[in-house]
Amino acid sequence: MSGALRNVRAQRRAPQGPGLVLPRAAGRPPVRIVVAERLDAACLRGLAAAWRALDASLPDLRAYEAAGRIVFEPLVGPLVGPLVGPCDPPARRPTTGGALRFVLASRGAGRTALRRALAEVGAVNVVVRLVAKRSAANCLPPAALAAAGLPRLRYGDDDDLPLTVARALHDRRSPRTAWRRLSLRARRRRIARARRRLAKAALRTTSAQVREHDPAREVVDWLRVVDDLVRW
Repeated sequence: MSGALRNVRAQRRAPQGPGLVLPRAAGRPPVRIVVAERLDAACLRGLAAAWRALDASLPDLRAYEAAGRIVFEPLVGPLVGPLVGPCDPPARRPTTGGALRFVLASRGAGRTALRRALAEVGAVNVVVRLVAKRSAANCLPPAALAAAGLPRLRYGDDDDLPLTVARALHDRRSPRTAWRRLSLRARRRRIARARRRLAKAALRTTSAQVREHDPAREVVDWLRVVDDLVRW
């Protein structure tokens, strides 16, 4: 990874303090959380709930969504079939002035999307974080996948998790047919199906699993940035 990517930092952080809850400006648009794809949004929702069980000071993303205070915005997509929870259409930009954005840049989105995300560094009203792993999906603990009925897998930070899960599911169901013999269309369908299964697995993630799988508390940092922007 280049030094430029390693040195991506927050461009703007809200002031913090005990009990700091600032009133929301009338007519102010929701904070837009820009993610690589809809799967990342689903994973962030599940991981947030698991971490909040450990630390009640962390934000409740579902409550924020229900109140219209945050909106997820995928850079790429849409996927085949619905995932868990709503998202705005890809690349949609707010039409109302004063919108704050949290950009979660990941290498798994592809070079073009990553360049678009990193281009936000230094922009007004934008905070950028670069995911240390390939994508937010790689933050899911293997135990959460197994609990959702997916194969028990070992995967690294740089693995393409939807592809890895899709191949494992295919090998389990059709061991006599090699993955490479499938048509491109068939492989894409299986990968899309794996993304939906991963989105559901994110909801099964427990606090014990995330604490073990993410000792650096990377996701906690993202959640605190979102909370700061909502309370700005």
